[in-house]
Amino acid sequence: HRTKVHSEGSLEAVASKIVKNWEVESHHIADIHRWQTMDIKAFQAAVNGGCPCNAQLMSDVGPYNMLLGETKDYSGGSQSFEQSNKTFSATFPEGFAWECLEVFSAPPKRALQMAPFRSLQWYFHGQEWQAVQRQW
Repeated sequence: HRTKVHSEGSLEAVASKIVKNWEVESHHIADIHRWQTMDIKAFQAAVNGGCPCNAQLMSDVGPYNMLLGETKDYSGGSQSFEQSNKTFSATFPEGFAWECLEVFSAPPKRALQMAPFRSLQWYFHGQEWQAVQRQW
């Protein structure tokens, strides 16, 4: 269950709505010119301070591949956008529940802390995985 209930209109509530809507767009609308939640000319995404990518690159490689990249257990470079969506839709058939914990900077550049809000157990490439709710 969620650990935070943000006040309507707060930066955290607004960021949550924007990210959730952007997730739908970035996973299901390949043409970035049809995205409505982000300014595609200014859009940049980075993970843990890594190299940022623009909207077109994210659309070309897919959000999962951009966000996960190359790890011991996953190769974003060997998965197409469609393959990664299929893999993660099967991995998380009920979706990946997360919450925005805190927004560190106001618009136009937002930095936020987010976490899953429930314990997760799933199967990925035939292996069982488990993640527990993270305490911040």
